[in-house]
Amino acid sequence: MAVQLQGQNGTPIYGDAGSNAERVVLYDSSGNPISQLPNAVIGSTQKVLPVGGSSEGNYNDLRLDRMGNIRAGFDNLWLRDGVDGTSLNTSAWSTFTSVMTYGQSATTGIFFNSTAVASPGGYVNIISNKQFPLFPQAPLRARFRARAVPVATAVIEMGFGSPSFSTAQITNGACWRFTASGTCVPVVQYAGSDVTQGTDISGLLSSSNYYTFEVVVTDQEAIFTVYSQGLIISSQTLTVPASQARTWGVSHIPAFARLYTGATTPTSAAALYVSEIMVESFDLATNRPWNHTLAGTGLGGEVNPTTFAQTANMVNSAAPSNATLSNTAAGYTNLGGLFSFAAIAGAAIDFNLFSFTVPAPYSFLLTGVHITAYNTGAAVATTPTLLHWAAYSQASSANLSSATINRILLGSQYFPIGAAVGQCADKDIEVPFETPLRTDASKFVGVILRMPVGTATASQVIQGSVTLRGYFE
Repeated sequence: MAVQLQGQNGTPIYGDAGSNAERVVLYDSSGNPISQLPNAVIGSTQKVLPVGGSSEGNYNDLRLDRMGNIRAGFDNLWLRDGVDGTSLNTSAWSTFTSVMTYGQSATTGIFFNSTAVASPGGYVNIISNKQFPLFPQAPLRARFRARAVPVATAVIEMGFGSPSFSTAQITNGACWRFTASGTCVPVVQYAGSDVTQGTDISGLLSSSNYYTFEVVVTDQEAIFTVYSQGLIISSQTLTVPASQARTWGVSHIPAFARLYTGATTPTSAAALYVSEIMVESFDLATNRPWNHTLAGTGLGGEVNPTTFAQTANMVNSAAPSNATLSNTAAGYTNLGGLFSFAAIAGAAIDFNLFSFTVPAPYSFLLTGVHITAYNTGAAVATTPTLLHWAAYSQASSANLSSATINRILLGSQYFPIGAAVGQCADKDIEVPFETPLRTDASKFVGVILRMPVGTATASQVIQGSVTLRGYFE
């Protein structure tokens, strides 16, 4: 007895010709077999058997390279601006403004058009000082956490590119664009033209809400995604035209955000709030040390990460003022730099020569100290001058007599009797820290000077410099 299997429409179901048995083949929703031969082209409505997982609450397929290798990520951080405090990170950004201006708040972000100007011909541009490399098969991503308040005749853009003031056309780039007509679309630019543009998503957005706007660019395509509360609002992929030599006409490109108005007076003031910006590359095993990565984002010890002012005591073409040596207060409130102080009689007293307050919310990792000293004003008289140095970290205050403090000795320098004006100490101090010294937010890091031997010779002044190497994180 045989049983004839039939489909729902009455069509007979036949066994496999080779094995004379029934077989199961997976099909997609369009009726295409899911299993594929290696390097087969996948149709626009067809997918392979999905293998992936959850990312930010959304399913994502595993990524492969063109040889079929699983891409492990190897995220390389190029820029991260957490928008701390009320000062724009001038270490990271160059600004260009006319008619409009900008402000910054830790609670709302960088505020484009902070004075609510509703005039034609105004603009605020921020363009990253660093230009980011786009390598083949290494996606370059920019993420902007932002709230846009668009109005007619105003344009808002965020992404990669180097716009010129309020000139509409960007030479090379890829960005989200809120247009003067009220749409919000992804756009790719090449050689002075918009070469491809996505669909409008303005109806999915609210001017009251912050969204994460993402632009991921490869040598084949640009992927534009908008997230809200862990959900994808929109994801669009724009393919680089086949006739185009490469994605952009440049190998490196900055990130930017801008707001500008056209020739027509807007009915109200447009605005843009950007609360966080990050740029990174994927699939590049650069093996850079973490301190190099942070220095590349502007967190090297040479610049304050919240005020973005120089941390060292060094004024252009000017000698340092004489420090008042004290055990209870800082001679200089800098992270090292030039120093100068009048010679004093020797004593076992610790002087807080340099004391720097680490700005919140950062920590400072001290990786090494270099000290040089020389005699000025008058020759060393009657007794030698001995300088004994120490560094400290994680201090509760600049008062060495009462602070909770961690000290580490650095070594000593020596000036013999009769050392002339201009004579350097017998050696420089050079101390690297294999294990960095950590100082957390609002704590003090600095350098202590003790002079156990010396004479308060009239007019004798000891000068030199202290370099505190390290980085913020």
